[in-house]
Amino acid sequence: MLIYLHGFASAGGQFKYKLLQRDFPDHKILSPTLPVEPRMVIEYVRGMIETEKDMTLMIGTSLGGFYAYYLAYKFQQEDLITPAVIINPSLEPWRTLKPALGKFRNFVSGEEFAWTDEHMHQLQDMASEIDPDKMDPAYLRFYVSTDDELLDHTGIEEKLPLGASTKYYDHSQHRFTRFSELFPEIKELYTQSRKDYIQSISPL
Repeated sequence: MLIYLHGFASAGGQFKYKLLQRDFPDHKILSPTLPVEPRMVIEYVRGMIETEKDMTLMIGTSLGGFYAYYLAYKFQQEDLITPAVIINPSLEPWRTLKPALGKFRNFVSGEEFAWTDEHMHQLQDMASEIDPDKMDPAYLRFYVSTDDELLDHTGIEEKLPLGASTKYYDHSQHRFTRFSELFPEIKELYTQSRKDYIQSISPL
């Protein structure tokens, strides 16, 4: 299974999801609209992954990239292979989303919601739980836009697990308009990770 985690104030089932459906026709693909509260997001996505009988590969952008990174860490500590493709991640969302505090509108539905200090504290607490030194970089792929107009990714590799694959793309902006160019590497990561996953759950 592939699961796509969208960014802040967005929704599931949008353009990137449709590209994944087109290019991964033999895979089950989910693109849920995530809850506003960060801890609820983790509980919600974890529930979908844990009920799946096969391996799940996560793809997350921006705030969704942070969630994918956090979940990848948690699952690795439980020895569950759950690879993650992380695009233009907001690794310090309690800082980058501070301007959104208060009433905010969903970019897709137009629905108004409250973005609160409590949400920011949850994100900061979640980030403090991640220890990059305890992660296997083999199951992580990071992709970053050099012209991201919303997030500054300077020095990002210093914050990631040692040896994690990090690639930079020009002319892709925060939306990462070159998303489909990643598909060959996503397929490769899925194939190799699933081999390891099957081996890990097979009886000796």
